[in-house]
Amino acid sequence: MRWRRSRSSTETRILPIPPTREDRVKLRWVLPCAIPGSRGGESLDRAISPQGSAEQQVLRFRIDLQDVTPEVWREIEVPAEWSFWLLHVAIQDAMGWLDCHLHAFVPAAGGERFVIGIPEGCRGESIEAGWDVPVARHFEQVGDRLFYKYDFGDGWRHELRLVSRQAADPALGYPRCVDGRGACPPEHCGGPPGYADLLDKLSGPRTDAYYQMVEWLRGHDGKHWPFDPEAFSVAAVRFSDGDERRRRLRPSIDD
Repeated sequence: MRWRRSRSSTETRILPIPPTREDRVKLRWVLPCAIPGSRGGESLDRAISPQGSAEQQVLRFRIDLQDVTPEVWREIEVPAEWSFWLLHVAIQDAMGWLDCHLHAFVPAAGGERFVIGIPEGCRGESIEAGWDVPVARHFEQVGDRLFYKYDFGDGWRHELRLVSRQAADPALGYPRCVDGRGACPPEHCGGPPGYADLLDKLSGPRTDAYYQMVEWLRGHDGKHWPFDPEAFSVAAVRFSDGDERRRRLRPSIDD
């Protein structure tokens, strides 16, 4: 488990570390961490507003985080014309990740091989830029699936399945989270095995290991303490601006 200290004139905070060397080797690009406090209250440039036409289509996705107990899943609805980049941002927000590592959409099993993410002069495996690939290209029928991978060091894997496709409700705004269960694991906790160890220590006796884990969780700006693995509220989900997030990362890509 790793963190770094950020000092200002008034406070010292514990923040997640940037992507690892392994991240750089795999995709040769470092994604800057999302800015704490910037995730809520922002509008999406390409979202369907409540005044949008009922003829517009929305896709409902089920997102299941793999290899964790208790189960963690979300259901979200997004505009059918979206790109994979905008879908990536919506998944991050619905799950509760901080978007400070690389990600990739890959086939669930067999068939055509492809990787959709953030390319930057990669050799060998071809990576399509998520903002250039429409979601509808790979989600044509209900039941279509992909895997969404996040943080190649910790190795989080989500099954992404198309649940339904329907006309947009002009009374609603999109994207929106419609259902879910379970708290998002803390960043940098070591993937599914590390998360299992974290829960084991928190449920065990008040030993040094327990207090060390509590201190580590409190270090994430208080975001993960107190930590309840069953906690989730649809009403608490806030979607940020995917286009603005891409504008923030463009200088890093161009450097």
